[in-house]
Amino acid sequence: MNLKPIRFFILLLFGLSCSAQNNYIDWDKESIVKDFQSLSKSNEKYIVSTKDSSGILKIEITGHEKIKCEFRFDSLEFCNASNFIYCCDDCSEKHIKEFVENKYYGWIKKSPGLYYSKRKRKTQMEIFNSNPAATVIIFTKINWTKQEYKNLSKK
Repeated sequence: MNLKPIRFFILLLFGLSCSAQNNYIDWDKESIVKDFQSLSKSNEKYIVSTKDSSGILKIEITGHEKIKCEFRFDSLEFCNASNFIYCCDDCSEKHIKEFVENKYYGWIKKSPGLYYSKRKRKTQMEIFNSNPAATVIIFTKINWTKQEYKNLSKK
């Protein structure tokens, strides 16, 4: 039995699920663009368009669902803030669940719509879904001190 096609399929599924759960904090611009381009190459149902101006990288994904992404960068050109706008209520619920359950970040729910990652992941996630036509998820890099994080993560 040839295992190469099976291995490729598993890697493809793993890659798509990781991409769906990533907030891209601390990634450089080129890596972000490559990651989204690989999504469109691996799944012809998605069209990815990019626009880079004034230090903001905008990526729009259209296909089964529509997602608008914006990435902001620090002076070293690493992403320090990202936001995702999901234009599909069912899709946004699925993606929120993927983000919240991602063990890599170890999200702690501080209040409805506000989450803090493990301290070493340095990320805050805010979810806004007051408009049924769109859900916005904003990720921000936060360099907490140990004491700040301890105070913030208390329930």
